[in-house]
Amino acid sequence: MYENMLLEVHIYSSQIKKSAISLRNSGLTYDEIAARLSISKGTLSLWLRDCPFPSGSTIESKRLYFIRNVQKKGAEANRLKKAMMWEALQKEATLLVKAIQNNDLNFLMSLLSILYWAEGTKHDKGGLVFTNTDPKLAKLFLELLRKTCEIDESRLRIRLHLHYYHKKTDTINFWSDLLQIPKEQFQSTYIKKRSRGKSYRKNFMGICFIKYGDTKTRRKILSYAYALGEHIVP
Repeated sequence: MYENMLLEVHIYSSQIKKSAISLRNSGLTYDEIAARLSISKGTLSLWLRDCPFPSGSTIESKRLYFIRNVQKKGAEANRLKKAMMWEALQKEATLLVKAIQNNDLNFLMSLLSILYWAEGTKHDKGGLVFTNTDPKLAKLFLELLRKTCEIDESRLRIRLHLHYYHKKTDTINFWSDLLQIPKEQFQSTYIKKRSRGKSYRKNFMGICFIKYGDTKTRRKILSYAYALGEHIVP
């Protein structure tokens, strides 16, 4: 189809093309130009794709009206629709979650193992290391670890990877309060090299590494995860 359009373009004289451009600049639409010159709109689209909308023309007026009114209202309607859909999904999820027993250790261990399987280290050297940027997910993981495994709190360690825009003291205080781990158990903070000209996420609190120096605990969690995976997908 595109090759046919190019062939059709070459058939017309340069004067016809100049006439089409002139008519476009005068404010006529593709339909109006096509009818007046007996040219397909496909050909016009190739000729006129670089032509700006003439200032003050009917075309430009319609375009600006669409942007300022129709498009804006459409965007607002879409935002409202998405917000309502998200709210409905949240309500549905809340009702379903209420049926879960928080004291079911088998269920909690399932959550812990899947989280670690996704975001934790799997190599068979050293202890447990869970890494994430989402404070809520990091807190959930640590709470699940505390509820399902007998851990020594003094062996927990936190390491943060931050960017130049982070205030080191404030960020450490944030993670310490959130995870309920003393600042004395935080390892040296790594400041990542990053261009100051690049954009960054708002409310981003860096990368948090939750470490627990016990190989047996890591193996226990991963063994559960692998067994759970085999049970669901044999």
